Amino acid sequence: MSNKKGSREHLGVSDDQVYVADKPLEETRSSKGETGSVDLMKDNKTPSEMLYKLYNHVLHNLNNANFHKEERVKYYQEAWQYYLCQRPLYNVTNLATVQNKDVETVETESNAPVAPIIRDINESVMPSLLNVFCENENKAVVYRATNKFVTTRVADAVNNTINEIFLRQNDGYKLLQDAFLDALVTGNGFSKQSIQEVRHEDEIEIIDWMEINNPVLLEALEEYPDTDLSVLEMKEEKPTEEEQELAMELMGEELQPVVYVKGLLPLLRVEDRVVIERVPFGELYVDPDVYEIEDARYITQRHRMTVGEACDMGFDPTILESASTIDTLGETTTSNKKILTQHQHTNEDDNIVSTIDPIERPIYVYETYMYSSALNNEGKSVLYQIFHTENELLSVCEADCIPYCNGKPENITGSFWGHSMHDKYRHIQDHVTRANKIEIEAAIGQVFPRYEVVKGSVELREMLNWKPSGVVQTQLPGSINPIYSGDVPATFKEVTQRLIEDASKGEGKAAGLGLENSLNNVAASTVAFAVQNAELKDKTIAKSFANTLIKPMFEQIYKLIRDNDLPLKVGEGEEPITGKQLPKRCEFHVDINTANDDARISGQLMNVLANEADRKDTLMDAQQRYNVYEHMLNSSGVVGVDKYLTNPETNQPSEEEVLKQELTEAYNAQMAAIAKEKGIADLNLTAIKITEVENNIKVANSELAIKAVESGSKEAEAAVEGAYKATELELRKDAAKLDAQMTYDTGQQQSVAGFPS
Repeated sequence: MSNKKGSREHLGVSDDQVYVADKPLEETRSSKGETGSVDLMKDNKTPSEMLYKLYNHVLHNLNNANFHKEERVKYYQEAWQYYLCQRPLYNVTNLATVQNKDVETVETESNAPVAPIIRDINESVMPSLLNVFCENENKAVVYRATNKFVTTRVADAVNNTINEIFLRQNDGYKLLQDAFLDALVTGNGFSKQSIQEVRHEDEIEIIDWMEINNPVLLEALEEYPDTDLSVLEMKEEKPTEEEQELAMELMGEELQPVVYVKGLLPLLRVEDRVVIERVPFGELYVDPDVYEIEDARYITQRHRMTVGEACDMGFDPTILESASTIDTLGETTTSNKKILTQHQHTNEDDNIVSTIDPIERPIYVYETYMYSSALNNEGKSVLYQIFHTENELLSVCEADCIPYCNGKPENITGSFWGHSMHDKYRHIQDHVTRANKIEIEAAIGQVFPRYEVVKGSVELREMLNWKPSGVVQTQLPGSINPIYSGDVPATFKEVTQRLIEDASKGEGKAAGLGLENSLNNVAASTVAFAVQNAELKDKTIAKSFANTLIKPMFEQIYKLIRDNDLPLKVGEGEEPITGKQLPKRCEFHVDINTANDDARISGQLMNVLANEADRKDTLMDAQQRYNVYEHMLNSSGVVGVDKYLTNPETNQPSEEEVLKQELTEAYNAQMAAIAKEKGIADLNLTAIKITEVENNIKVANSELAIKAVESGSKEAEAAVEGAYKATELELRKDAAKLDAQMTYDTGQQQSVAGFPS
């Protein structure tokens, strides 16, 4: 019986039957084509003569790029020697000693103290650069969707995933530190972004026979879905006839055999992961006719590895047998191995390699990205990813892009190479070191001067005896006169000081002590302006790195996520998002604000909040106020602002609360409708009463008028008129009460007929 890898239908062990082996989690990586495309050497469709033509093209380009690189090697070596304070070299002559009464003058060569101008500038700029891009543990860059169909949720997932890949999975801080140092010293820092298969391995041991479908094994296989179950011992137990009859009677179907397993089970999970790596200058061979790396028609990276490591990448072992063994340190002309041991670069030292174990034999494997039409039937140039040794092809796959970035501290128009600190400040380090040498030799000339001696008046042997409290016998008093060297001119020292000040302008000034001391008792706004101006140099370099290294790097990471359909990081319980859901076009915003910039912005936002609190007509809602506070906390380095603030956008009522609110609103609406109906009924009743009052007024008026006419006397008319007015007053009071009642019932001002309101 066989099981497929990752099968979950024939699994199961109990807790007391499983022993987790005492073996640490293993993680290994293997290379993979940029898009996982088919290897054209294995599809049996590509003629060998076409592959041979392609390989000749590869070797031609590699040799051409190597000649171009050799022109840069001398500069590369010199730049590192200046950074390590090994250049310039000036000799200081030591005085001779007397041994066994024989005069022997010995000159030993030693370096004068080299002024660490370039090293100090690099070390002052580096912390500011790292703070700009890595101070925030959550986000090094911000993804901005240019497609209106990309929702905020998808954009947040891209942000979280890409920064997770860079900052944590690939240790972005260390990566940028190495790349920035390379670029500051030599002018260029290279990185590579690619997809690699990562294998996570562990193992468990099932000691006793146990039934499959145990939750423990199911959980283990869910975490390690690429596990091969066929390595376990298996046995089946079929149900008895009585059990089958009972099953048919109760369930209407037969029971399946029960599978049991035991043994040591290696667990495996294979996943595609974006890997970012720094590429040393010595391992890269670039098309010499381009200014930007993305415009190169070919580029090659050299990998030093063993035959066994190359076999693990899936290459044919028979082809690897023909690869030449590395028997010289050929890469040392562009590495710091020798510069830190022998203070020089060399490629002439023999490297004794053992051939006892052929699997551990070191070889070079070259990875080339090249445009070629050699394999295209339509004659169109296609970008290929080609692995090869110095004499054989290993694999050929189509690629989507050249996966390298070239960071530069300062860009030179029309040049592939950047402008380094060595280019800018080498002459200052030369002069200041020469000035140090002159001052040292002047001081030595003062302490150990030359002497004018009358010939024959003193023994030369005694003059060369420099022991403390020594005695020199002379035949002529005053015959020994010291000759002191001259002092270093003040103007020379002034020139040197000016050069040192010029060099200090290139140093990083973020919160520097000298700046702090020069701004005591100064207004806060003036301090902020001065700090901002002092950081302009750091920002200029940071902006160049953002455009040449950081932004292209993250755009390539985004492309790898999309093209390989990698899962994005979403919140717990949220619907998953994969790379295929992302648009092709992307745009990243790289923030180059320093800590002082963030502090200034936070200060301005505090002023906005203070002004908003004093306004009667508020301009900010709860979400906008939350955004302000969130920005201020993030700028101060606080991680997890949700511990301190409640986001109105996410603080939405639950389904139960929404239902309760809807029921409450429905109840209130129903009660309002009932009250309205009652009000209308009361209004009708009031109108009837008003009509009755109007009729009573008319009847009273008629009766009074009749009595006045019948009496015919003025006294009777006056009495009638008085009675009429009294009756009218009483009726007005009744009408006013009815009018007030109607106003209360309807909420509107009414007027009773016959009586103005």
